[in-house]
Amino acid sequence: MVKLAHWTVLWSAIALAACHTAPHNKPELPLQKIYHAPAQIFDFDLSSNVLRGAVELKQSCNAMGTSLDIIDQQKQQVRIDTFNLHQNASLHLTTDSDLKTINEQLIALYQQKYQATATSSKLLKTSQGDAMFTRLTHDQQHLDIAIQSRYGYAYVITLNSPLVQDTQTAEQLLQTLLKSLYTPSSQSKGLDTSTTHCA
Repeated sequence: MVKLAHWTVLWSAIALAACHTAPHNKPELPLQKIYHAPAQIFDFDLSSNVLRGAVELKQSCNAMGTSLDIIDQQKQQVRIDTFNLHQNASLHLTTDSDLKTINEQLIALYQQKYQATATSSKLLKTSQGDAMFTRLTHDQQHLDIAIQSRYGYAYVITLNSPLVQDTQTAEQLLQTLLKSLYTPSSQSKGLDTSTTHCA
């Protein structure tokens, strides 16, 4: 069984600088349960059937991008990280970097931060485009990761679920979460594009 307390401690290790606490920087939760990330980087549908019951949100951001932590009533932890590939001196990546190169560098970052080893990694074609799926393992605990590159940003979804042990189920859940992630190219879906902004 995944030791949630241990992963919760590690979860904070990769946290980006906190957003200012001005009212307009708090996560937005309109009636349709759409979370709007700062600077219109992405929208996320919180009614995803991966999430169980009410959710708790924590938002953070810095010059590299934004992060959103989600914890549901079943203690599943979902995190969405974005990495700005435009002139980002912290990463040896550009907007022209291919997905495998982006995956290699970001997974190395997550391995270091979580002190974990990549035990599987594969490229899958999804309805949202190509995505890399990787499982990190530390002391018999698993963290499953999906990475996509869209329009100058790398989008990373991590899933730590006490309900999931096998990689096939984890990949299916990550694909479902990717369907709930709307990037600027998919704003035609009728979402409210008003957003919060990092100061």
